[in-house]
Amino acid sequence: MICKNCHTSEMVVPMNGHIAYLECPACGCIELTYVPQDYQQKMHEVPIVEVWDDELKEWRLQAQVIGVFGGYGSGKSRTSLAEIFLRAMNNPRGTGLLTAPTLQQLKRTTLKTFFHEVCPPPLIESYNKSDGEIKLVNGFVFYTIPSDDEEKIRSINAGLIHMEEASGIKRSIYDQLLTRMRDPFVHDRLFMVCSNPDLGWIKDVFADNISRANPEHPDHANYNPFITTFVWQTSLNKYLPPDFIELNCAGKPDWWIARYMNGSFEHAEGKRKPALYKHNKIGETLTA
Repeated sequence: MICKNCHTSEMVVPMNGHIAYLECPACGCIELTYVPQDYQQKMHEVPIVEVWDDELKEWRLQAQVIGVFGGYGSGKSRTSLAEIFLRAMNNPRGTGLLTAPTLQQLKRTTLKTFFHEVCPPPLIESYNKSDGEIKLVNGFVFYTIPSDDEEKIRSINAGLIHMEEASGIKRSIYDQLLTRMRDPFVHDRLFMVCSNPDLGWIKDVFADNISRANPEHPDHANYNPFITTFVWQTSLNKYLPPDFIELNCAGKPDWWIARYMNGSFEHAEGKRKPALYKHNKIGETLTA
């Protein structure tokens, strides 16, 4: 691929071997390599609503809350972090928050994916591990704070929030973070929530919101138009090893296969599934 900036050299893999980008040896231009699969592309295409602000006398973009849930290996983390990163690059001087239930989970899932698969190192100006602060070259700052530290979360005003393993985080934390989405430097504010399916609060807030969109639904009055929900089956990810699903389903009970391979919010330990989910290769994306 020829560099789109100088049009003189071919883009090459960087010396550090990072998978998130290619670089031009002539001018140093960076090209991101992330290409979403068809089912992931739909998440990136959720329309942003523009509304008129009578007080400011101007049009503004309405905040979004996007929930991405699914089985193991369905690509939730990389896809959602890619969207967060792209918006960060489009909002100089903005502020974001990356969070997970514990510091260890934050390091092993969110930060590992962010640094190794999503964000090219040349676009990071600094990373202060002790303060949990990632500063990008455009001035955007991400704070990395586990959700078990409520005091620190209360002090953040963020325009972009990424919540990993939300089923392990209290509903009160989610509600509290919604009140922190008021960074004036982020124009297309986004709260991204990722998790394996669970029968707790994420089912009520996200999965059940899909059916509440129907005007005939008895609970339609509680439908939240700010939320868009996606549920992905593991089998949708074409880049997984060919034996991944069979390997992980072997010896597992029906409820486990339904939830952790097929993204079902309707199955819990002790319940039986109505069909052989582990042989179902056709996935469905659900949107509110």
